[in-house]
Amino acid sequence: MLVIADKQLTRIIDKSQNAMYAEKVDVIWDTLNRAENRLQKTGLVEAYADDFKESTVEELRKAYYKHPNQVIYPFILDGDFKVVIHPVLPAGDLSLLQLKEAKRLLSSERGDFSSTDKDQATWYAHRLFDPWNWGVVYVVPLDVKYADAYALRDMLVVVMVAITFFVLAALAVILKRFTKPIVNLTEISTQIAGGNLEQRIDLSAKDEIGTLSRSFDNMRKAVKQQIIDLNREIDERKLAEEELRHLRNYLTNIIDSMPSVLVGVDIDGRVTLWNKTAEQTTGITADAAQGKIISDVFPWMVSDMERITKSIRTREIKQRRKMPRLLENSTCYEDMTIYPLITNGVEGAVIRVDDVTDKVRMEEMMIQSEKMLSVGGLAAGMAHEINNPIAGMMQTASVMANRLSENINMPANLKAAEAAGTTMEAIRYFMEARSILRMITAIVDSGRRVAAIVDNMLSFARKSDAQISSHLLSELLDKTLELAAADYDLQKRYDFKKIEIKKEYDDKGSFVPCEGAKIQQVLLNIFRNGGQAMLDARIKDPKFIVRTRFERQRERVCIEIEDNGPGMDEATRKRVFEPFFTTKPVGMGTGLGLSVSYFIITENHGGEMAVESRPGSGAKFIIRLPLEGRREG
Repeated sequence: MLVIADKQLTRIIDKSQNAMYAEKVDVIWDTLNRAENRLQKTGLVEAYADDFKESTVEELRKAYYKHPNQVIYPFILDGDFKVVIHPVLPAGDLSLLQLKEAKRLLSSERGDFSSTDKDQATWYAHRLFDPWNWGVVYVVPLDVKYADAYALRDMLVVVMVAITFFVLAALAVILKRFTKPIVNLTEISTQIAGGNLEQRIDLSAKDEIGTLSRSFDNMRKAVKQQIIDLNREIDERKLAEEELRHLRNYLTNIIDSMPSVLVGVDIDGRVTLWNKTAEQTTGITADAAQGKIISDVFPWMVSDMERITKSIRTREIKQRRKMPRLLENSTCYEDMTIYPLITNGVEGAVIRVDDVTDKVRMEEMMIQSEKMLSVGGLAAGMAHEINNPIAGMMQTASVMANRLSENINMPANLKAAEAAGTTMEAIRYFMEARSILRMITAIVDSGRRVAAIVDNMLSFARKSDAQISSHLLSELLDKTLELAAADYDLQKRYDFKKIEIKKEYDDKGSFVPCEGAKIQQVLLNIFRNGGQAMLDARIKDPKFIVRTRFERQRERVCIEIEDNGPGMDEATRKRVFEPFFTTKPVGMGTGLGLSVSYFIITENHGGEMAVESRPGSGAKFIIRLPLEGRREG
């Protein structure tokens, strides 16, 4: 009974002490929390965080460290087990890591435990302050914590011993023979009550004591079996809960790892499942979305509510492909699939949403590429067909010029003039008066220019064999400008010839190893984009400044193409080389021109491509190409 009384008394003291020191820990925690709330209200958390922490630590030091050599005191650790405040140890000290149970101080939200370090038994009450990642700890030596219990226990022991001694002495004299079996049974029952269920009971007596002993023994066996059964049931339940927790975490990880948006809804359209991708797409956490109507957290699904309900009711999979959705500066495309839950007794659906914008853009690009291939083939065929009549025209004009200028007095001419009743002098006078010879020369010059343009177009349209050869940058730029000059949009009244071209080429010339057609493609794309931008902005005197120079230290040549157009803001400039990024209206561009150009310069040629621009100050594209071609590695 003394053992039972001691245990009960210890429990009572424990409960009282635990509650008292937990309240003391809470007081310190509340002090930290008030400081954090004041810090948050300032709106300058990062700027004033250290000041608030220092002032709070000083406030706690004044409140709790009033007496030297305290045996009961609080202290605070940060997340790295460094001392924040301690009556003895300095801030930043790591010596508390040497405690056996140190890691338990920051392992849970709150709790308490006892530990023995250096023969000193100590009790710790702790609570974690999450905003600052601090652990608030109260330290109480066990001998101090249980001092009252020890004193009361000693007093009870003395009293119980005295009473027991007196009673036993009296009974020993009077009823020693009759009370011994009862005393033995009492001692056994006390041990059983203390948890010793293996204690043997003497069952040899045939009197009332024997009957009582057998009843005690039956009770001992029954209690022992119940404890065994209860422990087995607890172990099985713990195992089942652990397996269930593991399975739940496994399924949650699978769902959150999916790149698709996965949302579960019940028959009323309320959210039951919300994965990480859904959080990232909407900016709404799973806790906030739970139980909400799907159209409240996915406003663009309002029109699909009837489809979701029908899918759940009919248990048929419903799909929508390439649904356009307007974002802040662009349009994205999504595939939505509704999978009804088919388990008996469960009504709901899982909605999967996939972003297929890149796929749609790629399909558009492939279609556009096919169109461009067809147009390129058609243009090449037309160029070949144009070459034939041009050749005939130029040959005829050359023959006419030869017959009517240098060799005008050839016999055949004189004979024909005589037959016509005139003279070659009269014919020469007529041609000079009517500028016939000048016109023939103009026909020959124009024919040569047309032939050069057609040859340039054929070279540009011809499929590249990816062979690198040396090219003079000035020639590539001039040929590209000739191609751009042929770019005329009647509907927009856009004519590249109206743009002033200022050339600032390096006098020495710069030969560069490159794929000429691909470099022309890059240059032509820059000229077209700049020309159209100046047209759309209605620039009064549109102008391109084209520069080339040699950078000796880097062994590179540089091309600069600068315009006086509307320019770009910083957000547009940073994204100008991204695939599918375009500032043109829907259907007017694929957003691939500059991204492909960037790839050609950086990947195919090992060069650099950049753009400098500010709103209202035009744009300058800078291309740098190595003189030794693309360098691997």
